[in-house]
Amino acid sequence: MKWLPLGKPHPELPFHAANKNRLGEWLVRRLLVLPGFSRAFHAVYAYADLEALRLKQTPDLPVIFCLTHSGWWDGYFASVLNRAIFKQDGYLMMEESSLTRYPFFTWIGVFGVDRDDPRKALASIDYAVKLLTEGERRAVWVFPQGTITHPDTRPLGVFGGVAHIARRVGRCAIV
Repeated sequence: MKWLPLGKPHPELPFHAANKNRLGEWLVRRLLVLPGFSRAFHAVYAYADLEALRLKQTPDLPVIFCLTHSGWWDGYFASVLNRAIFKQDGYLMMEESSLTRYPFFTWIGVFGVDRDDPRKALASIDYAVKLLTEGERRAVWVFPQGTITHPDTRPLGVFGGVAHIARRVGRCAIV
């Protein structure tokens, strides 16, 4: 695995690419995710639909997880759920401007998207398609709202990136 310089976008891509590695995953999990959870929450309960759990039985089926984005904990929750329940080789799409401020998230599989530039956004969609089609047990976690939005907000506005990714991947599951 080739490590990319921390804090700089990928040299061939207009955004930060995922730079997943075991040491980085361990550091982010131990120093950020788990301590943050233990300070903020007494317990976390999750319900996973049985159909979603059956995805573990089809390792060749790429998965796109679509979540509402109601708080900054959402990415942490995605990471914990993926590790504890779904056990996929997971990646998460994050706004490029945020990833520029927190580039260490690339170590756990986060990659950037710049929604303000259509060409750069399309490059991120291409990258997500590549991630999903390159190996088994692959998943991309996406917040189609694009920004943190109060959970009661209606109508629920979403960007169309997930549909583009699914169309290009072909056979995949959307959860």
